[in-house]
Amino acid sequence: CPPSVTDFKVSDTGSTPTISANVSDMSGITDFSFKLDGKELVNSNEWGKYYNSASSTFSYKITDALEDNSEHTAEIIAGDSSGNRMEKSAVLNFTVDSVPPVITDFEVPEISTTDTIKASVAAKDENLANVIAVVEYNGESFSYPMTDNGGIWTAEISGMPKFARLKITPKAYDKAGNCTTGETKDVIAANNDIF
Repeated sequence: CPPSVTDFKVSDTGSTPTISANVSDMSGITDFSFKLDGKELVNSNEWGKYYNSASSTFSYKITDALEDNSEHTAEIIAGDSSGNRMEKSAVLNFTVDSVPPVITDFEVPEISTTDTIKASVAAKDENLANVIAVVEYNGESFSYPMTDNGGIWTAEISGMPKFARLKITPKAYDKAGNCTTGETKDVIAANNDIF
């Protein structure tokens, strides 16, 4: 049987992703080629530098940044020591996204008059994955996951001491791992005792 290529994937869709695959064969891989957009980047002579035989994993980090919004094709073809060769290449198509999300609005009260501080963020990205609120208090940072409510991401921040002076910063991430950090705002967690 020829070698098999499974779990062929890209680590993210940023401009310098790592491309990996499980490449295995009972009699050992002796013939190997990895191409990106038709250009061979790894051949049989050097593939051992990118292959972990214990896990049967091939892994290659793209070092020359790929252009944003560009489509790419990675290919692997291999043969074994018994002369068996894959009939056709394993193919992985992916698109590069190196543009981070845009935070268009961030709202928190300057003074919170309840036990819960409500934060809301509007962020834009075709592949928006996650938004968090980072709260800094007394030299420590706490991350609060935000919930998507139809394009407005919200979080309720609670458990802060009375009269705490907080700094709250939104962060938006897309599926490619790109991140945007929004404007930091100061909030006093006064609670409702003084109002």
